[in-house]
Formats: sequence, structure tokens, C-alpha cells
Amino acid sequence: MNKVFIDTNIFYNILFETNLTRKARKLLEDYEENQFYTSLTVINELLYISTRKYYQTTEELKGPYSP
Repeated sequence: MNKVFIDTNIFYNILFETNLTRKARKLLEDYEENQFYTSLTVINELLYISTRKYYQTTEELKGPYSP
């Protein structure tokens, strides 16, 4: 059994429908017999990106130069 590191982009593409979602899911399926792990940095980055995406889609968050 190998250890496989899962980075932010894999989590992101699984949580949010993108053009890479299918590939991300397939990657996890292809390596499902391995031990997956990640880091606290990846979790923090995923939380930040997810929160920002949520507020952008609800239009509650604007760019830094918006009034």
C-alpha cells in the first residue's frame, strides 16, 4: 500500500463541478487501494477557496476595488 497525497485541486474539483471533476474522481478511484493523506495547509486553502467561491456566487463578496 502506497501513501498518496491529495492536494487542494483534487478536493476542489470533486466538491465543485468543473471540467476536471471527472478526472479527479477517476484518479481517486484508480488509487483507492492506497492510503490517502493531506495537510492542514491544504484544508485551510480549501476552506478559503470554498468560502470565497460561495460569497462570490451569492454576490455578497466583490473585488477589492468594488464600492
